[in-house]
Amino acid sequence: MVAAERRSTASVRVAHNMRFLNLHQMIKKLLVEGAIGTPTGAHLAYRLRPGHGRSYFQRWHRRAAASGGLQITKSCHHFDLLSWWLADRPREVVGWTRRLHYHSAPDTAEDRRVPTDADIADTLSAAVRYRGGAVAHYSLSARSPWEGYTLTLQGTGGELSTRYEVAPPDGARLAGEYTIRLSPLGEPVRALAVPREAGTHSGADLRMIDALLRRAGAEEAASAVDGALAVAVGEALTRSAADGGPVSVDALLPGVLEPTPTTAGREG
Repeated sequence: MVAAERRSTASVRVAHNMRFLNLHQMIKKLLVEGAIGTPTGAHLAYRLRPGHGRSYFQRWHRRAAASGGLQITKSCHHFDLLSWWLADRPREVVGWTRRLHYHSAPDTAEDRRVPTDADIADTLSAAVRYRGGAVAHYSLSARSPWEGYTLTLQGTGGELSTRYEVAPPDGARLAGEYTIRLSPLGEPVRALAVPREAGTHSGADLRMIDALLRRAGAEEAASAVDGALAVAVGEALTRSAADGGPVSVDALLPGVLEPTPTTAGREG
């Protein structure tokens, strides 16, 4: 698709809707403004509640040959977010995958409905090194008491953290706003409130569709190369888990990646 785009006068945009969540756009704005200096690392831990996590093992996603596993069907959105926030391209991945929950010895009656041919992993961990030197630590658990993520971004001038909830633990009320905590070096901690919006994917879908169809904010949409990189990180995680060593992202995308002015001079 990248090659076809380059032969064409048209352009490709990939529907990575998480870029359009107001929380994520605020994080991007703060990073661009230098709120924590130059980003140097990230910790993103995503989890799914059992009903959502189990569904991937009951649908076509359950076969790695068809879906590539959760590291592609789910995590590609998270890998795209990390690259977007860090304003850099992933270079190398080391990762591990395990099947801990949805297996042949089911824990619950619901789990017994998981087809026996499901062969994807439900627990993922990875370290992603970027061209500029930043390293992101990522994990995904498909069975958790709550759904969403915790995020910490480190920089040369401080730290940013937040907690994004889609479904809180049982009995808890979903908060009406998100909180971003900024911890600049040598300054007091600041808490920034971002209102929770209504709509699918917490309001991100409507904003993305508006951007893609009406071009307002379309520059924030993922490009064809961005989409290829997000999938390649997931594939690199799969290969690293199988082989036990680091996997080059560039090697998975021959002819796709080209040095850019912001990264060409930082290659080590």
